[in-house]
Amino acid sequence: MTTRCVLVHPRHPLTMLIVERGLLEGLSFFAQAHHLNHLRHRFSSELNVYPDAFQTLNSLSDDAQFLVIGGERVDVDVPEGASCVVLWTTEPETPHRPGVTNVIVHNMLPPLADSPEDRLFAAWRNHCINGHTPELNGQTYHWCDRKDATSAVVLMLKQDVASGRYDVAGRRSWTLKETWNEFSHLMKRTQAGQTGMFGREHLNLHGVPSVAVVPITEAMEGGERPNLNALHDFLLASTGEGWRPKTPLRHSLMFVIEELERRHAS
Repeated sequence: MTTRCVLVHPRHPLTMLIVERGLLEGLSFFAQAHHLNHLRHRFSSELNVYPDAFQTLNSLSDDAQFLVIGGERVDVDVPEGASCVVLWTTEPETPHRPGVTNVIVHNMLPPLADSPEDRLFAAWRNHCINGHTPELNGQTYHWCDRKDATSAVVLMLKQDVASGRYDVAGRRSWTLKETWNEFSHLMKRTQAGQTGMFGREHLNLHGVPSVAVVPITEAMEGGERPNLNALHDFLLASTGEGWRPKTPLRHSLMFVIEELERRHAS
């Protein structure tokens, strides 16, 4: 088991998510000296409990996992043969290399800024404000909350996961229409809260589509869902539960809307 993690991209939003969860799991993080002040300021409250959580890369004397954000420029010297977890939110741009663990998070919520999913929800917000319904095609998504995804990645960093490809996605599919119905209902509540104009329709419970979770081992026609076998098998061996994301879509969308509103208020 490894408790040391080198942050190759310490300021990246995905890295921040991993650190936030990893601190609770007892990980120690190493970064270049000029990044430490940023990390210590960002996690100042956590440092009251974990005072030695952040250390300079030069002080690393034992083996560690390297956390790399895929597609980003690498300014840290990663030793040949070092154990690396490369985190992606798009299809990897480079072929698999020995010793490297590629983790691809699909349809993450809330999405990264300016990602295709982020632009989708930003456009939907405008539609809601203007009282319009967007064009909805038959595309499906396997939404995955970032907290569920990062919990799995932190376990990989701790457990010295075998190299290879690990896809992370929700177990059930959501059509654009189903997602829009959830999003637009939450946006109406948000708008009502901002204006104080609550109506009966905002207080009534809004049912969610019936949950039809697809078994991990069931093949998907046309490759609609990413292959979750590697992730599930790893988590089954690590926790005994396998891949069982716990965050409801509605909860994730609330944070999507919160981020959109914060962005437009600034």
